[in-house]
Amino acid sequence: MQLRFGTLPTPSSIVSIRLSGERPEGVPTPKLDVLIDSRLIASTIVPSHWRVYRFVVPPAASGVQITLRTDTYIPALAAAQLSEPSLPAQPDPRPLGLALDWAAMTPLHPKE
Repeated sequence: MQLRFGTLPTPSSIVSIRLSGERPEGVPTPKLDVLIDSRLIASTIVPSHWRVYRFVVPPAASGVQITLRTDTYIPALAAAQLSEPSLPAQPDPRPLGLALDWAAMTPLHPKE
């Protein structure tokens, strides 16, 4: 998943992202890698509840591209492997990663 922001409000900013890694029982908790302009800046495990993650965005001359890279699972395969009766009879065949609620960019030090 990629997030793109235009001109940054200050040389350094903070990106805040609200994520959840909720998955069926038995499916591993997802790992998240955060890359800014193709450079890895953070890695973490995203639990099954909503949480806001904050990362410092280094100075950039113009806009910034943030990539969220995560493990995925396919509900249809997970249901078959886990024999999980609580999953739908015709599960979703898409590869799913994390749930993203919102993302925001704020200045680290507001302009005076």
